[in-house]
Amino acid sequence: MNQERIILLLAFVLLGLGTSAQDTEPDWRLYHKPTTANNGDSTSYDTITSVDFNKTGVVTYKKDPRIASVNEKLKDNLTIELPGYRVQLKLSQDRTSVNLDRARFLKLETDHKAHVDYNAPNFLLKVGDFSTRQQAVELKYELQEIFPGAIVVSDGIELPNLPTKTSPDTEGNVENEEIIPGR
Repeated sequence: MNQERIILLLAFVLLGLGTSAQDTEPDWRLYHKPTTANNGDSTSYDTITSVDFNKTGVVTYKKDPRIASVNEKLKDNLTIELPGYRVQLKLSQDRTSVNLDRARFLKLETDHKAHVDYNAPNFLLKVGDFSTRQQAVELKYELQEIFPGAIVVSDGIELPNLPTKTSPDTEGNVENEEIIPGR
């Protein structure tokens, strides 16, 4: 009984010391309002007070040096591949049958490129350059009747071709440019 009282007394003493040590510093898990400079006005640092859309301005940009390296690689006819998906139409050891199926595909479909890869001892006919699997699956289902063995495979895809010239459409808007109010 005496031992129980001593243990109970020690427990209360330790709890009392533990809570008094926590009271000396603020709890780091709670939000504390930051102290502000400028007579308590913190809105001047992060708030837009007025916007004038009638002013014109100059936009300057800094070109990343990696863009120049990509352009140099493209000049040397090197292809840059991204991870993506293609539809594999045929896998065969006979190159002529793969080329015949390639020609048959190109007669049907003109929007997608056909690629013949050689992975010894097989030739693979893959079509399309899709960034998402869903796009490749849609093409697979379109070609299912003509190429019943078509499957979607993960592959390196080529960068999409971007238009080099801008031309105005019938309404006078220029393609591939953002229209910014106030210009």
